[in-house]
Amino acid sequence: MIDRLHKVHDLQVALDANKHLMQELQHRIANHIGIITSLVRMRAKETSSHEARQELTAVGERVETLRLVHQQLYAANTAERLRLRPYATQYVENLCHLHADQSGPVRLEIEIEEVDLGPDTAVPLGLILNVFTTNSLKYAFGGQGGVIAISVEAPEQSTFRVRLSDNGKGLPREPQAAKPGSGTGMRLIEALARQIGTKPHWSAAGESGTELCLVFTLR
Repeated sequence: MIDRLHKVHDLQVALDANKHLMQELQHRIANHIGIITSLVRMRAKETSSHEARQELTAVGERVETLRLVHQQLYAANTAERLRLRPYATQYVENLCHLHADQSGPVRLEIEIEEVDLGPDTAVPLGLILNVFTTNSLKYAFGGQGGVIAISVEAPEQSTFRVRLSDNGKGLPREPQAAKPGSGTGMRLIEALARQIGTKPHWSAAGESGTELCLVFTLR
């Protein structure tokens, strides 16, 4: 009996040590990714090419997705799950601040249930948020501002319904009339959606605007 108690104690000590190491690892990864993001943004400011500046800015924003995942995991004292609402809210607010000169004043309407996601789902979902929100801020409002709405519901324990929408110019009627960046953005969202086992569904949001819906089940 005493030997068993000693073994249980030793296992608990080992688990606590591993947990501490994982937390420290998440913290270090977040810091290192933050350095990469800063270097990319610095290079974007230095370049004289408008096209290169846009591409570098986009890369920096997507790398920031990874940093926020590790930051949230560290804050939650876990290496496995993160709260979606604070992660998504902070990320989208950062994007709105970054693109404020292009978009004009934007109101965010965020309704996200208190759900936890693993990094394998949070990263591609965060990148989908990035692409949709960035395209809305850059192309949908024409500098006049508008509304971006984000809704995440979990009607069943492992099923999620995500709706992203804006009240901007809306989807083009003809593919060749697509707004700049939308073709690439849509293809990227399709690829990211496949990573979480779903397909994107696009539609008009009311009289104007764009809506993206995703329904997926955690595996």
